[in-house]
This record gives sequence, structure tokens and C-alpha cells, in this order.
Amino acid sequence: MKQLLTSILSRKSLRKLKLGDGDDIITDMRWPIRCKLENMTISGKCNWDITYFIISHSPHLRKLILERFSLDENITIESDMKQCDHLTSLSLYISYEITMNDLELFLIFLGKLTYLQLFGPGYRADPS
Repeated sequence: MKQLLTSILSRKSLRKLKLGDGDDIITDMRWPIRCKLENMTISGKCNWDITYFIISHSPHLRKLILERFSLDENITIESDMKQCDHLTSLSLYISYEITMNDLELFLIFLGKLTYLQLFGPGYRADPS
């Protein structure tokens, strides 16, 4: 499945993608250098490491919706992590409690973010 997803993401015409799984598919996946994806929705569980990986490896990504965002641990900041100024819209359906400190650390990397939606456990709606 990972090889298929890498091939799909490499398509120059693909701009929008919805994935049913998050961590399971994306972990250890080879992300294409030429990914032109602009909008992405992940329905499955997605943690901080995978989220940062997606954002930092998708330079054209403008809108990201994570329907089961979870923090297994506190967000850790590495010295080589770069700011991601291309993402302008983020919707997080948070599976577990998140602290304001973790949220602030998360947002540090999203300098051009103009639209943010946060939803707690149990909330279900159309995130578009």
C-alpha cells in the first residue's frame, strides 16, 4: 500500500487526497519529492511526528484536515525542524487532551496559518 500511495502522490495532476489511515500507512513511507498535493484529509489516527512529516514534505500543501489527531507524548522540538510557511488552513479533531503549550509549539511551525479549527473528542461534522 505504501508503494502505491507514493506513486499516487507523485502524480503531477493530483491536488486533493483523502486517506482512511494515517500513522499506519505513512510511517516509514517514501514521500515523493515532487508532491503537488494542495489539500489533504486523513481520517485515521495521525500523531505529531506524522503530521510534521507530511507538512514539511509537502511544499504545496495549503489545507490539512486531521480527523483523529492525537498526541502520544508531548510535542518535541528538534533543532533541525524548519518552519512550514505554506500551510494556511488546519482542522484538528483532537482524540485526546492537548495542552495549550503543545498547541503553541505546534503552531510555531505554521507561520502563515490563517484558518484554524479545533474540535474535541466526540465531535463529528463535515470538516470541509
